[in-house]
Amino acid sequence: MGAKRRSSNTALSSANASLTLLKDGKPKQALDHAEQALKDAPAHPALWQVIGLAALKLGQAEKSATALAASLSAKAEQPGIWEIYGGVLESLERHEDALNAYTQATRYFPNTPDSYRLQGATLQTLMRFDAAISAYAKSLSLNPKQPETWLQKGTLEFTTGNSTAAAQSFAQALSYDTNLAKAWRGQGAIRAEQGNREAAIEDFRKAIALDPRDAATHRQLASVLWEMHHVDQADVLFQKSLALDPECAATLASMAAMYEQTNRLEEAEAAADQALAKDSHNTLAQIVKATLARRAGKNDIALQALTQLSATVSTLTEREAVAFELARLHDKLGQTEEAFKHFSTGNAAQIQSPTGQRIDHKKYTAQITREAELLETAAPLHHPSAPLIEGPADPVFLIGFPRSGTTLLDQVLNSHPDVAVMEERPPLVQVHERLTALELKSGIPFTRLDEEQRQAARRYYFDMARTFVPDLDNRLFIDKYPLSTAKIRIIKLLFPEARIIFALRHPCDVVLSCFMQRFALNMAMTHFTSLSGATNLYALVMGLWIKHHAALNFKVHTIRYEDVVQDFESQIKGVLTFLGLPWDEAVLSFHKHAQQRHLRTASSSQVTQPLYTSALGRWEKYATHLEPHMHTLQPFIKKFGYDSDISEGN
Repeated sequence: MGAKRRSSNTALSSANASLTLLKDGKPKQALDHAEQALKDAPAHPALWQVIGLAALKLGQAEKSATALAASLSAKAEQPGIWEIYGGVLESLERHEDALNAYTQATRYFPNTPDSYRLQGATLQTLMRFDAAISAYAKSLSLNPKQPETWLQKGTLEFTTGNSTAAAQSFAQALSYDTNLAKAWRGQGAIRAEQGNREAAIEDFRKAIALDPRDAATHRQLASVLWEMHHVDQADVLFQKSLALDPECAATLASMAAMYEQTNRLEEAEAAADQALAKDSHNTLAQIVKATLARRAGKNDIALQALTQLSATVSTLTEREAVAFELARLHDKLGQTEEAFKHFSTGNAAQIQSPTGQRIDHKKYTAQITREAELLETAAPLHHPSAPLIEGPADPVFLIGFPRSGTTLLDQVLNSHPDVAVMEERPPLVQVHERLTALELKSGIPFTRLDEEQRQAARRYYFDMARTFVPDLDNRLFIDKYPLSTAKIRIIKLLFPEARIIFALRHPCDVVLSCFMQRFALNMAMTHFTSLSGATNLYALVMGLWIKHHAALNFKVHTIRYEDVVQDFESQIKGVLTFLGLPWDEAVLSFHKHAQQRHLRTASSSQVTQPLYTSALGRWEKYATHLEPHMHTLQPFIKKFGYDSDISEGN
């Protein structure tokens, strides 16, 4: 026993000497010394441990793994060595063995947070995501002050679709370390997904300030700015992202999609081709190529590409994009049933998306119902309490219902040199929200605003409007926002002398076209993911208009889409006369003018073309699908004078 003890002590002394050499930065001497001592004590765990650590330092991973395995076999309870052994196995891509090493670490030392964190990372590599999240959670329960672990957990939760848990994890990470750029980026991604784009932009900008060379954050910020139609800013950021990571197909594909939607078709083609050259399976780039083929009349090419894509896409966003593009193509080819099937698939994917699941569409209809009730009981007075003494003149409001031709009128009027159109921007929405909040707080609806209130509200409106249309004071200012039809009470309170251009189109064509558009979802647009939802919202909004607009004593010019596309010059002269503007030949080339603008609406590709009549009476091809909703639409068809055959122009 004494000799054995002396041998063990000698081996331990040799191991300590070797460890000292290793700490002094002499791994080769440490390795040689330990291997020499091992000849006299071939099973000593401390000598094997030093050999493993020295070999690791020298980059000899295989040798390190063998030595550490021998050390742990001789003595399992070695704090920290299981974790080091697991890391060596990871470097050798022996992930299952590494997972076993970390599991052994948790067995022998169950209160060590790092063991569970490393276990989680390996489980994540092995794509066992639920188990990985559980391992991260266990690590954090032992020591919550681990910002990087919160970040890992949040990133994985977001990847697996649990945005609520991910948001909490990113917030925890930032509570311990505000300099974690990736946590700001993750939080921004969640806020963007939730539709809170302003907050997302702020988060992404913080991430970029902390890590200005992170290409992914630049790309994500660009995508949000693009969704908000700040196309020039988005373009700059996409280019920056691409400069940071020239091989990123995702950035090129996003640029291609933005260029296609803003009618920069040659640039879209080039960006899509570059994306596919780097990643031939990039779905977004393939969709853009198919869309460009459709727009160029190459229907067979587009159909073949989209049909193949529809069988391989995996995410909701991809399924949605492919379905809508297939639907447009089948509609163009006159294949009505196939088109309707794909429109239904695309809308279903939208409503199943995180954004679709988050939005409470009932809040929007509740707002309209409240406005209708207030117009019954507390309608604004015809005249303000005092005359207007300062500020711009009342705007002209271009309203109606989405897909009623408002974008066409917008482009025509904006091509007139004396007109400035604000295209679907939020100033009136923001004023409405503020006034509604005051009314709900006081319990008293406004029937008039005193001069101070009115001027303050108008000033807020125009200050915001100038951020979108800086020269609105120098030209006739038109606020184009179709669903402002449901805000006529607010318009009357602020702008009692406002003129209104009211755009009409056959109710069936309007409802069908809303269903057929891939809108960015919000409380209003969510209704358009089904024909019944579109029909019911149409009835609610247009019913409010029919019942109440005359009593508010507005100056209104009603114009029908069908008349504009069949008798363009006469109809536009009528609108210009209503506005007190002279005829200008520039309006005849509105589509060329539109090509120079970054359009915000679903009609962006149509209004950059000369007038066409192919959309008239489209609903008749889908009559069987509209039949269940005709009892709701029929009163509006009659009221708006669409009893006769619209294909005849009546």
